[in-house]
Amino acid sequence: MFSKTCSYALKIMIFLASVDRRKERVSVKDIADGIGSPKAFTAKVLQQLSKSKLIRSIPGPGGGYYLPEDADYNLVEIMAAINEDHVLTACALGFEECSSANPCPVHHQFVAAREEMRKTFDRITISRLSKSVEEGKSNLLE
Repeated sequence: MFSKTCSYALKIMIFLASVDRRKERVSVKDIADGIGSPKAFTAKVLQQLSKSKLIRSIPGPGGGYYLPEDADYNLVEIMAAINEDHVLTACALGFEECSSANPCPVHHQFVAAREEMRKTFDRITISRLSKSVEEGKSNLLE
């Protein structure tokens, strides 16, 4: 359902939320290993998240990536920060011009489903998801 970029961004945020409780800064390599993603691609996604100010970084020895104190973003905020929230607004069939005035064949059925998905993603926070990982109820690696 999500693009690779979006999947990795969500995994990165969940991973950082779980280590943030220990106030650690995490290297690109450790993040990539922790979520099972290629290091170079992970670095690009980290740059996007850092540029959007969802995460912070400190360069050099002892540096790394971390979440700002008390950061608890929801999925919509993370998706928007990396320009991947189009899943919540785009036409189901990929039409550029799809609206109530000019609907695609599935427009009216999809609008309600998409709105419900947005509400759900708005309620899901990274702290909730990281807690699930920490408790062993879910994982970040396949």
